[in-house]
Amino acid sequence: MGKLLVVFKREYLERVRSKWFLIGTLLGPVFFALITVVPILISSKTKSSSDLADVIVLDATSSGMGERVARALRERFPLSPAPDVRAVSADALTGAQDRATIEVQHKERRGYLVLDSSTVAGKSALYAGRNASSLGDVEIISSVVRQQVLAERLQADGLAPARIAALTGSRLDVRTEKIGDEGREKGSGISNVIFGYVIALLLYMMIVLYGQTILRGVMEEKTTRVAEVVVSSVSTDTLLAGKVLGVGLVAVTQVVAWVLLTIGLALYGLPLLAKDLSAGSAAGAPGAASASSMGALAGAMPSLSLGTGLALLCFFVLG
Repeated sequence: MGKLLVVFKREYLERVRSKWFLIGTLLGPVFFALITVVPILISSKTKSSSDLADVIVLDATSSGMGERVARALRERFPLSPAPDVRAVSADALTGAQDRATIEVQHKERRGYLVLDSSTVAGKSALYAGRNASSLGDVEIISSVVRQQVLAERLQADGLAPARIAALTGSRLDVRTEKIGDEGREKGSGISNVIFGYVIALLLYMMIVLYGQTILRGVMEEKTTRVAEVVVSSVSTDTLLAGKVLGVGLVAVTQVVAWVLLTIGLALYGLPLLAKDLSAGSAAGAPGAASASSMGALAGAMPSLSLGTGLALLCFFVLG
């Protein structure tokens, strides 16, 4: 047992004191924060444009669909230039698209929207513009067209426009909760899926990384002929057990440090992120933002039973 502790202590302290361990431990949470927070910041900065109504509407439906869509765009974006509705026939649609393309190229309009018989049938519509790669802009234009197609169909069945607007204007937010053996659990179903994915990825990374570390440690001793001296005083089973336990505890130390640092970054970084995302709106005080961020963090964390935690530790040790 004494020889095992010597090997264990040497393997643990040698790796914990190394530069790569300190750098990896400190920069690990920063890396995970970057890959999670940066996309959120980018998506918040790339919100839908405020001049989406500055488009050309090519109406080849012969039912006035273009005017309906243009009116909806003007209501949604009152500060934007009004849409230019052009009624065209199906035969002249190609030429109208070419002229509209030239106007968009010259930056006279943001883009153009094509409405035809396929649009009236609820199948498809075409939008082309400089912002066609913006998912937010395209989704808003698509939703406006879908609503007007639905409204026209309902109006054709005899419903009043005001009644149609009341029926189709609501937006439903569906939240999810998981129910386990002990009842309702905190955390949504999506958070549980994300948690499982993160744990699986973390286990995979740790097993691959530190499994190779054990292999390199054995190879290093063999290539430097240290193994001949060590094996003469320590059995191979004791040597390998000390290496596995020492390197395994290094991995556990790094994971625990990552968890603590990540929680710290979340508690102190979420208020700053929330403040940045709510800039320009009637945001609360920093203390309220901190409290809300802590509440959001606690609510997003899934419930983890003792058995599940022991199973994860067992998977880690066996791996």
